[in-house]
Amino acid sequence: MPEFTSPLIWVLALAALVLAIWVATDYRQWKALGKGGVPYNFQGWLLVTSFRMYKREPIGTALYADRIGGAADSVHLHELPIRQGPRPRVGVHPVPHRQLDQLAEGDSRRRLNETFDRFVAQNDHSVCYAKSFYEKRNDAVTLLDASKGTHWRRYHRARLRTSTRPTDHCT
Repeated sequence: MPEFTSPLIWVLALAALVLAIWVATDYRQWKALGKGGVPYNFQGWLLVTSFRMYKREPIGTALYADRIGGAADSVHLHELPIRQGPRPRVGVHPVPHRQLDQLAEGDSRRRLNETFDRFVAQNDHSVCYAKSFYEKRNDAVTLLDASKGTHWRRYHRARLRTSTRPTDHCT
């Protein structure tokens, strides 16, 4: 019977244990977010975990710095109030993408939905409500594909702009 005293075996065993604990914990956290467009099983979790390798920093605006003041610049928000307190926590999983705290309730939720509805109504030549490409359960503000006519919706991840979800009050 071989002896298991080699340091390499112990390091590999410890690494396997740490990996197994991380997988189990991350999988449970992902499942707790609820269904969201990818298979709601281990294969779906593996797919979403692979997406995480391509994520970007979601808060910064440096990506748009060269567009400010240019022809494509348009201001719809006017003066925004300065946030008091910390930003909401956002889950690490890109699908389903969820805000984890500071959820809109009551009047805030109603006003948020009215803002989305007003924006879509005022820009019906370029956006519409359509089922989210990833979520597949709720409507999202989606860009129209002008090359296919004003009412043709292209269900593609690049077209999704934003959404609210009735189940978790997330945007």
